[in-house]
Amino acid sequence: MPPKFSSTPQTDCDTALQIGTALCRIICLATCWNGLIQGQLQVIIEKDLQSSLNFSKIPGENKCYAAMTIGYPSVSLHSIPERKVDITMINGHN
Repeated sequence: MPPKFSSTPQTDCDTALQIGTALCRIICLATCWNGLIQGQLQVIIEKDLQSSLNFSKIPGENKCYAAMTIGYPSVSLHSIPERKVDITMINGHN
């Protein structure tokens, strides 16, 4: 967690995750910035769901600005796989 009175808590957390990602790559761990976990933790904190907070070990006066999962990769990619995406543009103005 960044300092409680940081003027840029989002930037501090993003920087910490970026450094963490780089350090994990050095020791062959995979990482994923996980916005879903971040969003759910923030909801739990805001709704003051103490049972969930006790599980996550986050004190209720804090906010969750970033979350990352870390683990051993099951596959090793040497390049980004090509993805074919069909995009349809919808214009709301006639």
